[in-house]
Amino acid sequence: MSEIELPSPEEPSEPLSSPLSCWKKWVWVLDLALMLLLTLGAVPIRLANTTGDLWFDEADYAHAGVKGFEVNRWDRSTNPNQPLALIVQRHYHPPMNSYVLGIARRWGADERTLRIPFVIAGALIVGFTYLCGVVLFRGRRELAIGVGLLVLFTPMQIRAGSHAIPWALITLNL
Repeated sequence: MSEIELPSPEEPSEPLSSPLSCWKKWVWVLDLALMLLLTLGAVPIRLANTTGDLWFDEADYAHAGVKGFEVNRWDRSTNPNQPLALIVQRHYHPPMNSYVLGIARRWGADERTLRIPFVIAGALIVGFTYLCGVVLFRGRRELAIGVGLLVLFTPMQIRAGSHAIPWALITLNL
């Protein structure tokens, strides 16, 4: 008869956890803290650039938010021979932009209030870029922080994240 070998009671079935394995288990807290720090650091920079009147595009998107997406999406010509005449002269309103502006309008119709959701989206882009950098650079947080700081201070990202235009929402969705 063959006998089954059982482990001796003195031998632990799992190895003892080292400090490094404990650190790896909680490293997500560091990533979350750095993401929040970069995100919160982006908010005042983007808020500082929300001054001034709405630009033409912003006003057009705000109008789409007030009137509803479907009303502004389907520009119809009164001329049956040229059904696309108005579409050529008018740009497309992304639906999420119109919905976000419609929701923001519940708290006020001033320029700064309408731009707040885009400030939040622009700030989140910075934090999520850091997290993408952590993954892309295989845990090298110094490179990920550098990438996050680049996005934090990039003029194009500051403008996209401080005006009521769809680019911050589009970038956030990517």
